[in-house]
Amino acid sequence: MKRFLTLFIVLVAAFCLVLPAAAADKGIVKLKKGQPVHIAYWFVISGPNTSLGMDTVRGVEIAIEDFGDKVKGHP
Repeated sequence: MKRFLTLFIVLVAAFCLVLPAAAADKGIVKLKKGQPVHIAYWFVISGPNTSLGMDTVRGVEIAIEDFGDKVKGHP
């Protein structure tokens, strides 16, 4: 029982130490105000499922238009 409790406490402590590292700002791109943003997508735009991919692309375009052609203040 003591072994199990010790192992459990060690695992919880290790987990608590690893979590903050996973929440770090690695890979976040910071843009200057007004700098344009390029949105890439990976949808099906050819073949038998073309309509699904094109609908999704058009949905993204409409969403951006609804926000005044800006994403978080960036054109």
